Amino acid sequence: MAFDSILFKHAAEVLAGRCCTEFESFTRLGHRLMMPANTSSIGPVFRGEFRLTLRLALPLIVAEVGWMSMGVVDTMMVGRLPHSAIAIGATGLGQSLYSVVSIFGAGLLLGMDSFVARAWGREDLPDARNTLLNGLT
Repeated sequence: MAFDSILFKHAAEVLAGRCCTEFESFTRLGHRLMMPANTSSIGPVFRGEFRLTLRLALPLIVAEVGWMSMGVVDTMMVGRLPHSAIAIGATGLGQSLYSVVSIFGAGLLLGMDSFVARAWGREDLPDARNTLLNGLT
């Protein structure tokens, strides 16, 4: 039985007064939505989904680690300069400014990707290109 039909049927029972208390209503609904006893086949499904998600997220993970390591490498490089405290402070300020600008740019591009995806989906390549170019400039 589909989830929507279970909820609809249960709501009709509650309105008709066949469920006395809120607890009874909850337990009756929970009993209908219980998982089957054989859940041994769920593990491989989750492992497969995890692998696909990891494959999709791996480039983002590498980019984030690279972005964070830039600040560490900058600090290590300027740590040997004669006035290292000033240089390390300047490096931290530069990293902060870079983070603000890049997060702002990512936020602008995040709002644009749905428009490009819709244009691409309806195979309107000129509109997809226009939206992409307008978002980048």
